[in-house]
Amino acid sequence: MVTSLDKPAELPDFTRCCCANGHRLSKLRFTLAAKPQTVDLTSCEQRSHRLLSQGQPTLPSSIKQDILINLFLRMRQAPVAPTIRRFDPSDLDDDTEVFAALRQWKNQFK
Repeated sequence: MVTSLDKPAELPDFTRCCCANGHRLSKLRFTLAAKPQTVDLTSCEQRSHRLLSQGQPTLPSSIKQDILINLFLRMRQAPVAPTIRRFDPSDLDDDTEVFAALRQWKNQFK
């Protein structure tokens, strides 16, 4: 799973992304709450709410935007790993353990 999440980062930024699960706002809320100190997603959240209130889809987007919204796609980036360790301060020795901690955090997130 961790290796498969690296694949989108290899695509050009403008690549159209049509996610199938439709959990865009949930991902945005989680990323905003986690505060990885890398990007400001408030305008993206406001845009998504506006589109949904007008009965419009929030997708497709670009792979660049999805990487910003989805912490799972950025878990190897320097500012994200310390954010994950705030949730799980145990020794996270490899990417699989970091992914598991992030997944657990997301599962518990309301």
